[in-house]
Amino acid sequence: MDIDDIFEIDDDLMEAVEPGLTEACASIKNSEYPKTTEAILMLQMNIAFLKNGIFKTAEDDNYYSMHVLLRSLCELFVKQYYMFLKFTENRDDSVGENYYKWTDIKEYLDYFKGLEKQRDLENKEKVEIDINQIISDVYAGYAEIPKNEKKENTTNYTFFKMLKYVNSKLKPPSAILTNMPTDYSIMSSFVHGGPHANRLQFFNAKDINNRENEIYQICKKAYLFSTLSLFNTFTFVTLSNNQNNLANYIKLSLEYSGKILD
Repeated sequence: MDIDDIFEIDDDLMEAVEPGLTEACASIKNSEYPKTTEAILMLQMNIAFLKNGIFKTAEDDNYYSMHVLLRSLCELFVKQYYMFLKFTENRDDSVGENYYKWTDIKEYLDYFKGLEKQRDLENKEKVEIDINQIISDVYAGYAEIPKNEKKENTTNYTFFKMLKYVNSKLKPPSAILTNMPTDYSIMSSFVHGGPHANRLQFFNAKDINNRENEIYQICKKAYLFSTLSLFNTFTFVTLSNNQNNLANYIKLSLEYSGKILD
């Protein structure tokens, strides 16, 4: 099997599940769990975008960009898996509500930190901003939440916390997930232009067979994570909205996840 085979299998799968995804997206407005449904479906869509980007860079033999895209895809895959498993525990919309609230607050906090750094670079006088009040205007009661509780809630969605939770729920733990911290570290070198990324590029410029195998393995992971996220998506929508007509797509996603396991 080569990357062209992966592309062909993926095309067949996506064509087959397109009606199911359309129906799943239409379920958001009438869902009993609208925030969780929206979050899981949006993550699924973005995972597919990243997978397609990886396939395109593979066709272009863009070894560097593939690693950058795969790191992002891993983050989204783990995040979606985390939310899916949390929902199976809670069975309420707090999963999506908390996700949107606290990741949004984290982005507000990061933005204001960015403003401080920008003013510093511009040699401008520091301006005191009441961040608590600004966020409270969006999320009522934020200013009154204890500081340690704020910190805990805004760090719940870090990659390694979510990965640890997901892996703890899988029996037995998944080897592809337990290996992800080291894989993530290697991919991060490509994100940050690190020396390890340079070493791998030099090595794989000389060893063409290894380069081709690495490109194949990256495409394989992108396909596998995308297909498993489809399985989680259809399982979630079936459980949450009692859309049993989507059950065939659960079976199809699972079947296709095994087509490239060699």
